[in-house]
Amino acid sequence: MKPAWLSILCLLIFATSVCAVSEVIPMKNKVRFNHFNHMNYTETCFQCHVEEPARIKGFGKDWGHEKCKGCHTKMTRGPQRCSGCHKWNEAAPND
Repeated sequence: MKPAWLSILCLLIFATSVCAVSEVIPMKNKVRFNHFNHMNYTETCFQCHVEEPARIKGFGKDWGHEKCKGCHTKMTRGPQRCSGCHKWNEAAPND
């Protein structure tokens, strides 16, 4: 019974932060991250949001290259080349 309550609590905590996230998040270096798309492929939010909702501790270039590329390789889906995430021919609002 305890795991069920824990799951419900986690869902309630993350529901408010997930609702506030836009579908595609523009990032540095012309990367556009589709948050909702990634939510469909992960078992839990804690795969990326290790310590708290709406934040990724240590997020940056090295984190993305290690975690994102690692997950894409492991799951054999998603971009694995630079141009798959970095859309150099598109303008991103934060570059």
